[in-house]
Amino acid sequence: MDLTTFAFLGLPTIIQEYAEFYRQRDLAATLKELEPLQGLPKIEEYDFIVVGAGTAGNIVAGRLSNRFSVLLLEMGGDPPPSIYPAYIGSIQSYDMRTNPAINEIYKSIPQSTSALDDNGIATVHAGRMLGGSGSHNSNVYNRGSPLDFDYWAKLLGDQTWDYKNMLKHFKDSENFVGQLVNERQRFEYYGQIGPLRVDVDVPDFLENWSKAAKELGYNFSDPNAHQTPSFTAQSVSLRNGLRESTYDAFVKKKVLWQPTIHKYSQAHKILIDNNNNAYGVAYTRHGIPCIAHAKREVIVSAGAFGSPILLTKSGIGPADVLQAAKIPVKKNMPGVGKNLWDHVMLVLTFRRNDPTYRDPNFEEELKKFQSNPNNRQGYLAHQRRTQAFAVSARAKADGEGDWGDLQVQMIDQPFIESNPGGAVWECSLSRPKSVGEFLFNTTAYLAGETANGKLGLSNFKYFSDPTDMDALIEGINLAIQIMEGTQAFKSGGYKLDESFIPQACRGLPRRSADQWKCTLQRLGGTQWHWSGTCKMGKDSDPMAVVNSKMQVNGINKLRVIDASVMPKVTNSNLNAATMAVAQKGVTEILNKNPFRTNAESREI
Repeated sequence: MDLTTFAFLGLPTIIQEYAEFYRQRDLAATLKELEPLQGLPKIEEYDFIVVGAGTAGNIVAGRLSNRFSVLLLEMGGDPPPSIYPAYIGSIQSYDMRTNPAINEIYKSIPQSTSALDDNGIATVHAGRMLGGSGSHNSNVYNRGSPLDFDYWAKLLGDQTWDYKNMLKHFKDSENFVGQLVNERQRFEYYGQIGPLRVDVDVPDFLENWSKAAKELGYNFSDPNAHQTPSFTAQSVSLRNGLRESTYDAFVKKKVLWQPTIHKYSQAHKILIDNNNNAYGVAYTRHGIPCIAHAKREVIVSAGAFGSPILLTKSGIGPADVLQAAKIPVKKNMPGVGKNLWDHVMLVLTFRRNDPTYRDPNFEEELKKFQSNPNNRQGYLAHQRRTQAFAVSARAKADGEGDWGDLQVQMIDQPFIESNPGGAVWECSLSRPKSVGEFLFNTTAYLAGETANGKLGLSNFKYFSDPTDMDALIEGINLAIQIMEGTQAFKSGGYKLDESFIPQACRGLPRRSADQWKCTLQRLGGTQWHWSGTCKMGKDSDPMAVVNSKMQVNGINKLRVIDASVMPKVTNSNLNAATMAVAQKGVTEILNKNPFRTNAESREI
């Protein structure tokens, strides 16, 4: 066992131990705080209550707390220290995303077109800690195509959602410091004074990436100002070699006017009066019943899985589901849980066959990273990723040749004992036509289950539109062409490791469309980009859950602000788009609530 394998083997233990350490520490403080109440819940009162401290919730709570009193409820605790180093966050992200100490685990109902190697059961994981999944995702900062937002605006009949108007909401989050392909675009298209530091990852193979683009007839361009089909570097939310989530940027580092944060707190019900006004939340904190009232609004930011679960538990959802769960119907809303979008991907591994290659010295790289905490250096302080956006034959036939529907991402992997100098690729379908649903598990609810992972059942329906599979195969072939067929990467001698091909598919012609279809049905899975389950829509849309201001239809003083409101998933990594949704949501709230009525404005 080499040193790197030895070091990374400890990650699950570190995560588990710190998660428990943080929980016990917060439990002791909570018990001391609640001790004078003699076991009875105190009714706390705030201007706003935000449920969920994920990517969206931290922005909403952090900004609103500049002016108002805000309670932020989060099911988990502080992120463990091992999620922060940039390299670990990229290379070991799967191990962190699946660790039950910091994640909620969801199972699908049996799938007929995917996860066949797991008997059709897809298992997915959502971050349960401050920052949510934004604390342990890949930190890729891709806004998506401008055409995504123009499409939303058209669906909603609301031009404030088009890219021209959404640009300011992206810029509000950004302190963009990375180098650009076109520096003249910096001040027009990028924020300079936002809380979140956004850099550009510049690995040593970026020049080869640019050369490969030229060989294959693609431009090398910027993924964010105006994303086009092209090869690009990746923008990432990193600060001094460490990952930065919206919790770090919008809440943790605030000196004044932080929201009140209750960790290890599970929202059980939105309190709604007889006039359909949301006025508070009933929740448990370390299992202890608590009640909080909101003088102005309740905002649900629990994510594409958590938000429909909470609405359903509160009597907002399909009437037949509520009745089956014996939950009093507050609002029959058939769209809750429907419209589940995701990016399905296949992971490829390439082995490097270059006799001159040697991995960097791991101990030397540790010293570079640790010797100066104010200026972390070396491989461990970087993500080492690149990407390309491409257009499938299907999109071209649909007249969408400028709107990428394929995304391929190359992740360079030094320090992997089993594959030194190898590379992992994520090949994803970024504009699928297949759409799923997220189901409320009434049986589990009636049995007394309270954990979200037990109450939600995903039904992704990947490849239910068979043309999705044809399009994704084009992305797989592009990845192989780049690594095995371009002069840019020839010196590495990269070859696809085909040992992952399922046994059931090995009798089919090698690398044929039939073999890839067989493989996708068995191994194709989530890219963790869930959205749409509480979608925005026009008043005339019977499946809309919220309007274009993210207000829940038929319930006053209640909004949903997170990725669940997206009418359709954007065509790339979802974190940056979720931030823009949150920024727009705060703008809508402040337009309605410009100042406190009983205190001086806190805006700084």
